[in-house]
Amino acid sequence: MRDYTRLTRSVVGLVVLALLSSAPAFAQGRNSIELLLGGALNARTSLAINQEGESSIEIDADYTTKPFEFPVYYALRLARLRTRGAWELQFIHHKIHLRNTTEEVERFEITDGFNIFTVNRTFPAGPVDLRIGAGVVIAHADSRIRGQGPPDRGILDTGYELGGPAVLAGAGKRFRLSERWIGALETQVTLARASVCVANGEAATTNVAFHIMFGVGYTW
Repeated sequence: MRDYTRLTRSVVGLVVLALLSSAPAFAQGRNSIELLLGGALNARTSLAINQEGESSIEIDADYTTKPFEFPVYYALRLARLRTRGAWELQFIHHKIHLRNTTEEVERFEITDGFNIFTVNRTFPAGPVDLRIGAGVVIAHADSRIRGQGPPDRGILDTGYELGGPAVLAGAGKRFRLSERWIGALETQVTLARASVCVANGEAATTNVAFHIMFGVGYTW
């Protein structure tokens, strides 16, 4: 939580400075590529696990992101910028670790990650841009359920799987750093659903996350 407090204070300060800038960021259409760092806070949501020959497990899942632990949290975005808004392709490398594990659910995490791919549209609204998007989750899960896992590590690595749908909404600000370079500050809320394989079964979970992002981009 201390990391999030420092992160939030830094982002708030940068947002204030960005909003005080009166120069329009994009007088004409441009393309951009952006790299964003940050983190996310996750709401408690459901986790349901079903294994062959076993009773179902349901957990009120408490997830943490651990944004600064490898592999780190980040986002990439391609955009076609206009004064009246932008179209974007966005990738968020989100991560979720189950904190309230149990004797049966010894480990459950989607950290390589809980990857959210979306197509976004932005709309100018005063000093900020509003953003909506929709897409899919590509999930890479590691788990150990009821002691079941590979004999070498004991942790089942399922590889990358098409998890389920995702939507997002948010607000942000792009501002000029130079003729070609821009800065970006924003918040997003994502709602996503993912089903992944576990030993002899499947786990399904919903994730609701509040993201804080900041980064730089290059325009051409």
